[in-house]
Amino acid sequence: MIEVIRFCDKKTKNNVMVGLCLSTILCLGLLMSTVSDASDMSVTYENCVRGSHDQQQFMQCLKEEIMQQDRRLNKNYRLAMHEIASDRKADLRKVQRIWIKYKSAKCSLYHHATSGSGGVMDELECLLRETVRRADELHE
Repeated sequence: MIEVIRFCDKKTKNNVMVGLCLSTILCLGLLMSTVSDASDMSVTYENCVRGSHDQQQFMQCLKEEIMQQDRRLNKNYRLAMHEIASDRKADLRKVQRIWIKYKSAKCSLYHHATSGSGGVMDELECLLRETVRRADELHE
């Protein structure tokens, strides 16, 4: 990452190059932060991220991992529903439905009419992060 910043600092003579360098730095930063927080991520996801060479590939990695983590969340929810006392099942169901609305509202803040493709990636990362957190909560 440091090398990319140094290269950009020396080589950016026009606005196109500045934009390209900023995009590259942003993508590298996102890749590094996502991989560094990947303790609950699948090995497939980690390999996908390491092998992605552009934003489209990275976004596909995110989408696939969101589906994987959503399956883990659903499994943990079913286990929690099985283990919780009968008189508390309705409460857990209510909390889960509220959480789904919360996740959707929170993550949709990242992607709006003027956010561009970076906003889409931010929204996907938010969806992944929140799904992993909730799956972990339900597993506790």
